[in-house]
Amino acid sequence: MANDSFVNATASPVTNYYSDMHKFWIYVFQGAFLLIANALIVGAIAFHEPLRRRKEYILIAGLSLADGANGFGLFTAGLFRNLMILDGTAGTLVSRLQCILTPWNLCFVWTDALCHVMLLTVSIDRFIAVKFPLKYYTFSTRYAYGIVGGTYLFIFINLAMGIGTTLKHNYPEKPKLCYTAYALSDFYYAYHTWLAVAGDMLSVLLYIIVIYISYKTTHQMDHQRVGTTRISAQQLKALQIQKKVTRTLGISSLCTFLFYCIPYAFKMLVQPYVTGNLVNSVIPYTFIVNQLNQMANFFIYTSRQRDLRIGLKNFIMCKKVSEAKFLQAAFAADSSGAVQPQFSSYRSRNNSLHSVRK
Repeated sequence: MANDSFVNATASPVTNYYSDMHKFWIYVFQGAFLLIANALIVGAIAFHEPLRRRKEYILIAGLSLADGANGFGLFTAGLFRNLMILDGTAGTLVSRLQCILTPWNLCFVWTDALCHVMLLTVSIDRFIAVKFPLKYYTFSTRYAYGIVGGTYLFIFINLAMGIGTTLKHNYPEKPKLCYTAYALSDFYYAYHTWLAVAGDMLSVLLYIIVIYISYKTTHQMDHQRVGTTRISAQQLKALQIQKKVTRTLGISSLCTFLFYCIPYAFKMLVQPYVTGNLVNSVIPYTFIVNQLNQMANFFIYTSRQRDLRIGLKNFIMCKKVSEAKFLQAAFAADSSGAVQPQFSSYRSRNNSLHSVRK
């Protein structure tokens, strides 16, 4: 996440490119991890029908797909740039059009904004889930596919306009390392950057509201009895499911604040007042720190969502998990010894399994 141009966005002498090689090797490591981890998340959800029936997992899959593509961009950017530095062609001038056609920029030009706007989409989904829980309960998976597809469509429409403004720059002017800033017109690149920043900032701010509403809803539910209100037992269980997912994604939102918002604010505040070696030695690492946000998501999802963790394990082993086994894995015992299911969409024929424990 965040723009690749954070790393030395101005051309430097060929002799100075060698000082950037260790940063590009970090790109390779981070990119490989993001590519593999997010491919596993998307694969596990796509492979198991019970997970595909979960609206929140469709959104997680949409976010993971964007993060995985960003990982491919990081991996190829780090690897190919180091090869260019080693063979002495890093400073060769190329056109912006040539830059946009590099493997990494074919990813970055859409994932740089998409990863951030998808976080806002997730926050909006969680807001709907906690603000209108009973209405959210009735939504089908078409709702989830619709908002994910709408977000992707919005980004691709923006990208088409951005590429259109870049086509006229078909003459050698930028070093062959091809940072993202070199691949886009100056006007669109500024818009592209602030769209990503706005997506992250708004997602964090909205999630603060989500946490407050979720707390109020939970407090109200604790004082309700099943059968004395219009909320059924099945609906209450569904609300408990959403509460856990909201907390999981809340931790992810906290990571966005720590690993993106704070480093980006630091960069924006410090960069105008420092020059020379300090800029080149400190500011580039903000981009590397930003990637920790996406890397943390894999551990957050798999450590807190037991059904996803089991689906991931069986996807790696190429084994289909039976619906009954998924249902059993979806139960979690609370402190009183009662059990609550992780799925709200199973058919009534599975109700007899509701006494199964871990």
